[in-house]
Amino acid sequence: MAAKNEAHASSAMQAAVRAFALVPASSQSDGTLWLARVCRTASHELGHCFGMDHCVYYACSMQGSAGLSEDARQPPYLCPVDLAKVLCATGADTSDWYRALLKFCERFEDQNRTFAAFSAWLRHRLSTVSEESSSS
Repeated sequence: MAAKNEAHASSAMQAAVRAFALVPASSQSDGTLWLARVCRTASHELGHCFGMDHCVYYACSMQGSAGLSEDARQPPYLCPVDLAKVLCATGADTSDWYRALLKFCERFEDQNRTFAAFSAWLRHRLSTVSEESSSS
């Protein structure tokens, strides 16, 4: 379902917004909402474990927050600066990183807007990364 609506998205953000809108708010359980928040917070804190400070460059999951409303507005993804830091620290590859995240998010994308949007964002980024690597 989600992949069809992402086909014409010109950017990862556009794909995410479309996917977010497709999941009815009524289908979101408290459990998946809680899981999305825990995942976002855990990834932020794991960034600190890798020695990363709060991001001052872009909107990303490593931004600092001063409360729940600010925290809820933060994206689940890393900006290019912080992604490069994590990939360097872990020795991971961008495509492998995105595929692993997508595999997890797809389990919940029909039940939660955050997971639906992040799945769409990841699919679009994977296609972009694939195009970039094949043209090099």
